[in-house]
Amino acid sequence: MRFEEYLSERKVMLAAILVFSALTIVLFMGLLVPLVTLITTGAKIGELGADYFNKRAAVPIAAIVVLLGVCTMLRYFKARNVLIVVGATIIISLMGAITSPFKNIYLDGTLPILVFASIAIGYKICRAINPKSMRATLRGVSPHLIHLGLVLILIGAMVSTTMVTEDSRVLRPGERWDFGDYSIKMTNLDYRYEGKPFGMYPASLYVTRATFDVYKNAKLIDHGAIEYITDFKWEQSYSTVYINRMIAEELFIAPKYMDTSVVNMYVRAVPMTNLIWGGIGMMVVGIAIITGMDYKRPKIRDVRKKYEERLRKELRRLRKGKK
Repeated sequence: MRFEEYLSERKVMLAAILVFSALTIVLFMGLLVPLVTLITTGAKIGELGADYFNKRAAVPIAAIVVLLGVCTMLRYFKARNVLIVVGATIIISLMGAITSPFKNIYLDGTLPILVFASIAIGYKICRAINPKSMRATLRGVSPHLIHLGLVLILIGAMVSTTMVTEDSRVLRPGERWDFGDYSIKMTNLDYRYEGKPFGMYPASLYVTRATFDVYKNAKLIDHGAIEYITDFKWEQSYSTVYINRMIAEELFIAPKYMDTSVVNMYVRAVPMTNLIWGGIGMMVVGIAIITGMDYKRPKIRDVRKKYEERLRKELRRLRKGKK
């Protein structure tokens, strides 16, 4: 059997497109579930959470990443060797899902596949470097920067949605709450009226504000505040939240309930968001390089005109020579 006959870049890309189309349909159907449920049964359900999409999207995403790595390696390695590497990667992924070293089936099952694709793309980037021509290097590297950025986004999204930690706690001024590596200490809780008088109320807005200190590993990293606002004029309530976007993760704090003495505080820590932002930045750089290179490249029409003019000069020279 000749593996090259059945495993080519064109066929792998076609398979990736088909899997991506199936993934798009799955995600689109998930978005339609609340609407379909409302139409068919009359029951209202909220938006489906990340766990719903993770269960249905994990396998197609893993397949797309595997196909991306295969397509990257086929140009430099024999199809048989590529299949051996892919088979070993899949076996490691299955073993990871069974043993669960990170206690997270999504991360345990997909991390080896994502590492495989990252190594394959990194190898392609190294092969695309041309020490003699910066232009050729940029043109060769830029598409793979987009691919690598996509892989980083997938890793970051997988980790951040499956390893997020969240909890809520009722706090009073002066109390401290230990939340994983973080500590939240309430420093003050006050209220005030804002705006012009409205009806029986002295003002149109009633604002309850809580301030707090944020510690990580017993070290003060920030001061924050959240507010719960009651709007008498429009008969609605809303709140402001605290978000601290750090290099490694994101900390989100919001009030579930507040009065003049206590705050029911909701806290969520999302790890590895830096991979998502790094992947987006890498994709932007790759797209910018490709766009810039294509912009500077002469247009086909201009090249054709240039050679036509050169051909006319050469014909005129030849005619003069005959005379």
